[in-house]
Amino acid sequence: MVQLIIDITPKDWFDYATALGPIIAALIACGLAWWQGMIQKKQHNFDLFKERWKLKKQLEEYIPELTNISGENSNYGIIYHKLSKITDTCSYLFDEEIAQKAKTIAVLYLNTSILSKKNTHSIKTNQKADSQAIDKEFDNMLKLSSELGHLMSMISSYLKKNKFQ
Repeated sequence: MVQLIIDITPKDWFDYATALGPIIAALIACGLAWWQGMIQKKQHNFDLFKERWKLKKQLEEYIPELTNISGENSNYGIIYHKLSKITDTCSYLFDEEIAQKAKTIAVLYLNTSILSKKNTHSIKTNQKADSQAIDKEFDNMLKLSSELGHLMSMISSYLKKNKFQ
C-alpha cells in the first residue's frame, strides 16, 4: 500500500522568491546578451568608419599622382591599377553613387593618360600635333581634377553623415 504524505506548511515570501530566481536569472542573461549585441554593432560601425577613413586617406595620397599626367610618365598603368583597387574597395564600403564616381575617375584617368602619351609621342617624333587631341587631353585633365574634388567632397560628407551609425 502506498501512503501519501501531504505537506501543509504555509508558503512564505522566501519560497516565492526562490521560485522567481530562475526567471530573474533568465531576464538578466537576456539583458546582457542584448547589451553585448549593441556593443558589437557599435564596434562593427567603428571598424567600417576606420576602413572608410583609411580609403579616403589613400585616395588623398594618390591625388598628386592622378593630377600630374604627362606623356613622359610611364607608370600610369601602375597608378591606374592602384586606383582600380581603391575603386573596387569603394564599391563595398560606400554607396553606389560614390562607387560609380570612383569608377568614372579611373576610366577618365586612363583615357587622359593614353591621350597624353599619344600627344607626347607625336611631339617627340616631330609629327604634327593634333590640336583637337591636345584640347581633349586638357579638357580631360580639367574634368579629372573636378571629378576628384567632387568625389572627395562626397566621401567627406558621407563620413560625416554615417560616422558611427
